[in-house]
Amino acid sequence: MDRALILRNITNGRGTAMTQPLPPGVAGYNPKIKGYAYDLAKV
Repeated sequence: MDRALILRNITNGRGTAMTQPLPPGVAGYNPKIKGYAYDLAKV
């Protein structure tokens, strides 16, 4: 899923793509967790 494309087109670039269930600012959020990359070659 192309999160950047969705943010750009649906939310007009507002917001951030989630990489985990917890949003920034909530206890337990870990900024080191990286989400899955968007790579059409792996599909």
